[in-house]
Amino acid sequence: MKRFAILTACVALLGACGGDPACVIDTDCPIGRYCSTDRRCIDLGGGEDSGVMDAGDIEDAGEEDSGPTDAGVDGGPVQVGVGTVVASSQAASYFVSASFTEVSGGTSPCTVSEPSEGCRLTACPPPVMMEDAGVPMDAGMPIAPNAGVITIAGGASEMVTLTPGADGLYPVATGTMALWASSDAILTVMGVGADAPMFGVSLAGPDAVTLTAPAGGNVPVASDLVVTWTGSSPGDVVVAMSAVREGTFSLECRFEPSAGTGTIPSSVLGAMGAGSAFLSLRSEQSRNISRNGWDISVALQAPGASAVLTLE
Repeated sequence: MKRFAILTACVALLGACGGDPACVIDTDCPIGRYCSTDRRCIDLGGGEDSGVMDAGDIEDAGEEDSGPTDAGVDGGPVQVGVGTVVASSQAASYFVSASFTEVSGGTSPCTVSEPSEGCRLTACPPPVMMEDAGVPMDAGMPIAPNAGVITIAGGASEMVTLTPGADGLYPVATGTMALWASSDAILTVMGVGADAPMFGVSLAGPDAVTLTAPAGGNVPVASDLVVTWTGSSPGDVVVAMSAVREGTFSLECRFEPSAGTGTIPSSVLGAMGAGSAFLSLRSEQSRNISRNGWDISVALQAPGASAVLTLE
């Protein structure tokens, strides 16, 4: 009887007495694994062997085994969609937003490159004007995919709840206080799941850093642009730049906060070309979750200052 009670306890704890560790949310698992609905840490993509299980010794059926060949490790589900949840907090205000989009079969006209380590540049051509094909037939209100109710708890304010509307879209949640006081606060972001799967992560709220240079003005595209800041934070310092020409350019570079400085290569400035550009700086803690064909990004952000530049 005692042995049965111990066995029952082990099963209830989902591996606490051996095997995969029990979990509640995704960040309870090591990087590269997620928390399944039965509270076990599972490899991303569900990489289980899809070959035929060994049924023991079989009789010799001839010179060659006529059984099927092991297909190896599954590649995981095909890409279904992407989602983002962003919580941004300053001293006297916060906002939280969420969006989910299914991946279409078409190709994007935008190009993405990595001009240097930690930097990603997205360049999009101007939109193509379509001829008027007449008044379309009413196909009803389109409904965006969503992950059900999303909650953010553990910060300085009350729990924030995002509920999708009838159109599937999430209204932005705002408040007139900081969502977290410092990086000592651990926030838990959870989605109950709907079109997109359920997810849950715990992250430390980042501390704000202060932009010290550039303050604005003219910037030669032939030279690297050095960005400096004061302060440090868990996670990354993200320097973002955007410019509108005939098309649009957007850049994000991630740096180690304690370095106090980061460099944007001249090749990126040259690709953007002469004209106005907007630069902003923020500290960020983020986590990406890949499950059931969905890639979901959760980010906590503390925005810093911004500057308007003239590239020449």
